[in-house]
Amino acid sequence: GHVLVHTLDYFRSFLSDPYVFGRVAAAHAMSDVHAMGLPARGALALAVVPHAAAEEVAEETLEAMLAVGADALTEDGCVLVGGHTC
Repeated sequence: GHVLVHTLDYFRSFLSDPYVFGRVAAAHAMSDVHAMGLPARGALALAVVPHAAAEEVAEETLEAMLAVGADALTEDGCVLVGGHTC
């Protein structure tokens, strides 16, 4: 038979570099599935950018986090299938 596993992680950014944080977040999310001995196949992203950030900075930060996160997922054979930003 087939096994379908879902997991959810959420943690605040502890790095100021959105590129590094995006990669760390993607790796952390996939590690739960890998710990069960399974491949990660699909992922949803939840990204929060502080209201205090200027709109341009918020967009650049969000774009950087999601782009590098999606790259990290792809490298592992996983697809970013959706998510939500706020």
